[in-house]
Amino acid sequence: MAAHLLPNLFIPLIIQITSDIGPALVTTSSLSFIGMGAQPPTPEWGSMGEFWRKYIFDYWWMSTFPGAAIFATVLIFNELENLCVRRWTVDGCVLAASGLILLW
Repeated sequence: MAAHLLPNLFIPLIIQITSDIGPALVTTSSLSFIGMGAQPPTPEWGSMGEFWRKYIFDYWWMSTFPGAAIFATVLIFNELENLCVRRWTVDGCVLAASGLILLW
């Protein structure tokens, strides 16, 4: 049974994972920016941006680069999702490993 289910679950699972990583990263960074995420010994982009926010006029790059890293990572995962959708779908239907078309 697993030999039939796993190949057909792979493509929708990859598309779902890549579409969920961007919002999860933005939510985690936002929560750590307002102080509700990981505490200071744990490095997170949101807490790095919040820590250097008070020095933004003297050291602008210290808070800009964590924000740019968040932006670039979310953009990469969105483009990866678009690539997977274009590669593995036909008219809104996901191609299965067996060659059948599954409705999305």
